Amino acid sequence: IAKLLSESNEKIAQLQREQALFMEIERQRRQENVMEKYRSEDRLNAQQRIEKQISIENQRLERQYNLTEKHRREDQLYEQTKREQDLRFALHQSSQQLEVE
Repeated sequence: IAKLLSESNEKIAQLQREQALFMEIERQRRQENVMEKYRSEDRLNAQQRIEKQISIENQRLERQYNLTEKHRREDQLYEQTKREQDLRFALHQSSQQLEVE
């Protein structure tokens, strides 16, 4: 009976060790899952921040492009108006010179 009791106690102790090991492994697995979740959330947040920065930069570039285009059109209009005025002045002077002759 003592031998059976001893073997039974050893078996119980072994099962308890296995159960403790299983519980520790399970705890570590859950902890790793939680950590992976946090890492995934961190990556997602970082990606969203980058996308927001890209969006802001794209908007800034678009405003700058539109402003540059506006100035370019204004410059073209100014140059065209100046050429027309120069032509009118040249025609006026030619006309006056013809009248003098």
